[in-house]
Amino acid sequence: MEKIHERIKHLRSEKKLTQSEIADIIGVTRATYVFIENGKTQNISIEVGKGIARALEVPFSLLFDVEIASDQNLTDRIEGLEKEVAKLKLELEKEKKYSSLVTKINKDLENENFKIILNGHFEEMLKIDKQIDSCDNEKRKHTYMVKKEAVKRVIRENIHMSRAHLFKSDFGLFHVMYSQDPSIFNLIQSTKDSEDFIDKLTGYWNEFVSVSRESVREFFDEIQGSGGGDPDSGV
Repeated sequence: MEKIHERIKHLRSEKKLTQSEIADIIGVTRATYVFIENGKTQNISIEVGKGIARALEVPFSLLFDVEIASDQNLTDRIEGLEKEVAKLKLELEKEKKYSSLVTKINKDLENENFKIILNGHFEEMLKIDKQIDSCDNEKRKHTYMVKKEAVKRVIRENIHMSRAHLFKSDFGLFHVMYSQDPSIFNLIQSTKDSEDFIDKLTGYWNEFVSVSRESVREFFDEIQGSGGGDPDSGV
């Protein structure tokens, strides 16, 4: 089966686009695009992935062989879970055995809502970062920075309220933060090796929640599937 990075390279060649041209279209450096096309990273942010799909004039889901992870998809899943809760209540009420099942599904609902909220705030923060980077008016830049701090405060509050209630361990929270934050891809691109990545990820996450480098290292090892390794190869 053709790998995603090979498919991207093949389609780019068919479109007769250079690596520099497609990088300009999607708004990344040529080095970053080469990194993607050579298959050196498995994590591409939704924004970059959609940019590549637009540049190659193919559907996002077809290019990446995944279901598009949009708020609407998550909302549909929530609605489906809510219907399942209602159905379970009717079917199991007579036997008085539905309590634990309903509790679990309700927790799943809260988890999905938390993901939607967190993803929305992280997307907003990434947008503000781009506004700050492109702004040459100091007064306006200050306004953007104040707005960014307000978003970060909301993220901290949401994590604080959900941390102990939704997750048995911090690993569960880490997985959600890692999967719902498109800025992680940019963080990966800015690191030299796995140790540098862990240092930067620890510092970044501590802007929202108190975490230790050791716990981030354990999380990193878990998602790698084995100890150590380069973040670009499997994060």
